[in-house]
Amino acid sequence: MRTCDSASLDADAFWTPPQRPSVKDNPRLPESSGSIAAAQAVPSTDTPQKKMLRLLALTLITTACAERQQVGDDGQAKRLFESMFPREWVFEQQFEGRGKGRKNGSVRVKLDKSRIAKFRGGLKGIWNLKETKKPNFLELELPLNKADDKYLLYQVNCRPGKYFDNAVNFDEEGTIYEVTSFVPTPETMKPVGKFSVRPIAAKPMLDRSLRC
Repeated sequence: MRTCDSASLDADAFWTPPQRPSVKDNPRLPESSGSIAAAQAVPSTDTPQKKMLRLLALTLITTACAERQQVGDDGQAKRLFESMFPREWVFEQQFEGRGKGRKNGSVRVKLDKSRIAKFRGGLKGIWNLKETKKPNFLELELPLNKADDKYLLYQVNCRPGKYFDNAVNFDEEGTIYEVTSFVPTPETMKPVGKFSVRPIAAKPMLDRSLRC
């Protein structure tokens, strides 16, 4: 006969600890991933005003680049041609010191198709459009002697006009050099003045109906 004690012992011999419910492994994310997730979860602080300012800045930059490159209606960059320059211009000159050909103030200069530059007063020189660098520049030589080894050299940057195909835009100021050699070099070029170029303005027309 089995006693209660023996039955209890047999039960202890076959007792097994209760099993824990199976839980799916969920490895911990590294701290860096958690930081990135937390950062991504931060709501954006952009306001409609900030977005509008960014859009406006991008538009201004794009417009400035297009104007600088002078893109035409066909999407191609505009170019300067020598045929745009033959006309009469006004040179506003300011020299340092005195000498032959140095006349301060406004002077009319006519650029011919033959590349002859005629200054009002009788002086003649040679002009040329230089396309060796960007922006292009207008160069004009005004001889000071018959040997052509001493002359005034005018240089000013220029670009195609913004609105008209045959228009030319000049920089606000160009430089006048005195050159003492047949071929200009940095050693033989001495800055002696500044000048600006503008077209001849048409005379305003008066409406007779407005006269008293």
